[in-house]
Amino acid sequence: RGGGSRFSDSVLKLKPERTVEGIKALVAELRGRELPGMANPAVMRVLVTDFVKRWQAPVAVLLRETEALVVEGCHGIIANHVKGEGRLQARFKAEVKEMARKAISDVRDVDVAKLFENELEPQTENHYFLDTCNKIKHDALLTALDKCLDSHQASEVALDKTALRGSLVQALTQLVSIGSSNAEQEANELHAILAAYFKTAAKRFIDACTMHIDRCMLQGLGEAVEKTLAGLADGEDKDVEALFDEDQTMRVRRAYLENKVARLSVARQLLVSHGPTEAQATRAVVKGIAGSDDAGAIVRIMQHSSSLEVQAQGCKRLGKLWANLEDVVAEGVVEAVVKGMVAHLQSVGVQEGGCEVLAGLSIKKDDKRVAVAAKGGIEAVINAMKEHVSSVAVQAQGCSAIVNLSISDHNKVVMAANGGTEAVVRAMEVHVSSADVQLQGCKALFNLAANAGKVAVAEKGGIEAAINAMKAHVSIALVQEQGCMALIIFGSHNAENQLAIAAKGGMEVVIDAMEAHASSAAVQERACSALIMIALNHAENKTAMAARGGIEAVLRGMETHAASARVQEAGCLVLHNVGWSEKGIQARVRKAGAVPLVEKALAAFPDREKLQEYGKAVLEMNID
Repeated sequence: RGGGSRFSDSVLKLKPERTVEGIKALVAELRGRELPGMANPAVMRVLVTDFVKRWQAPVAVLLRETEALVVEGCHGIIANHVKGEGRLQARFKAEVKEMARKAISDVRDVDVAKLFENELEPQTENHYFLDTCNKIKHDALLTALDKCLDSHQASEVALDKTALRGSLVQALTQLVSIGSSNAEQEANELHAILAAYFKTAAKRFIDACTMHIDRCMLQGLGEAVEKTLAGLADGEDKDVEALFDEDQTMRVRRAYLENKVARLSVARQLLVSHGPTEAQATRAVVKGIAGSDDAGAIVRIMQHSSSLEVQAQGCKRLGKLWANLEDVVAEGVVEAVVKGMVAHLQSVGVQEGGCEVLAGLSIKKDDKRVAVAAKGGIEAVINAMKEHVSSVAVQAQGCSAIVNLSISDHNKVVMAANGGTEAVVRAMEVHVSSADVQLQGCKALFNLAANAGKVAVAEKGGIEAAINAMKAHVSIALVQEQGCMALIIFGSHNAENQLAIAAKGGMEVVIDAMEAHASSAAVQERACSALIMIALNHAENKTAMAARGGIEAVLRGMETHAASARVQEAGCLVLHNVGWSEKGIQARVRKAGAVPLVEKALAAFPDREKLQEYGKAVLEMNID
């Protein structure tokens, strides 16, 4: 019922009452003839005695609750088995209550008393105590250094090596009490030693108390109760004797089961001596997973195996099966995969396969994305990317998972809190030569920047990452298309981002994409949309776009893809946007041959409202 947990918490929450000043006063009071700077054993004994005596109250509560629980449990069993026999019940209950009282009394007066006696004479010299003591000193050193460095970082004055050295010396002097009196040094040293002692001694005391109670209640008391109650059946009381008598049916059943256990024991020994080794068994399981289409069976195997090979193969296979999983199976898959990823963070295979599964499960529905997030899937993906920065496969699958999971606005918040954007940008920086990483990275940047996230993602290097991806993979249409999509969202109605895109060469990479993929209608459309967002309501960027050949690139795209309504519409929007109110650009649009192309688009797509609106505006804009 949680009594052990409450006991542990109550002991660990007790803290030493003596401060450094209090210890110093005690040192002065008990000063003997020891050498200066040497710890006085009498001081240590007083400090430990003061603290250890405070454990008596939680121990008393634990013993009292244990006694009550044992009595209650035994009384319930007696009432269940001795039905309708009030006299017998009363006799049995009285015996059990007295035995539980005596057993707890023995634990208190003998075992626990001995524990207190031992703790009041501290002799802890094991490595746990020394490690704890050293850690306390180490943490104090780091705190002193951090304070010193923080004060220098907060200063607007340039860092002075001599001044920094002086501050460090001062901090260390205060830490090790150089120049302090012997009493002060002894008090500080005792305070650190006691802090370490209390940490190790409290845990040891808790373990020892519960161990003694377990031994008494679960081993000794049960046997004693059985013998005592059986003794009540001795004599003339036939009612009591009948309670302990085993009928013929039960005796036959018991003999059958005992024989079966014996035969199973022999069979187990034969299997152990002649069966496959653990490594062979693991290989067989891995092979079975690789050829299985039963996701439920794979999940069950993963849940009951700690083998790295099993977890890696399970994640890998589930990555191929996610498309056909039913909802109930998918939920179990998420739990198994996340558990495997957490347990085997160092394994590239587990992390790659896990990211692939979570990415696949997050494609279909928003409730799946929320479910993956609720079971720790987002943190697992981001941790995988942080742990295996050098792995192209993990980074590509991780970015893919972030793409699908970030469709949900709720998940974007979780990603931002756990460094999701930084993980994507880092992956794109490290693996700039991987087209797969760049493609999934651009998609992830688009989703993360959507719905008011563009400023935060841009500040973390998102714009540079998208532009660099397009520069590195000019020949790959999908990278160019997704790069343009990312720039569209970054530049949308944000003057600062528009300037940043232009300054970092974003306009040039978009125009280069149009030239490199003249035959791709998708690239032409996305590129036109990117040019619109980069130049919209931004006179400087409009002029720069015209000067760099943007108008001619747009017209070439319209001419090549005259049958694509989307390209024609996007082209008209660009021409209208850059030429509106800019006479010099209007002349360039006219000279480049925009009028006949726009007229042809208007005639070809009379039902496209936006195309008609902006196309006619372009023609009006180009009237001499």
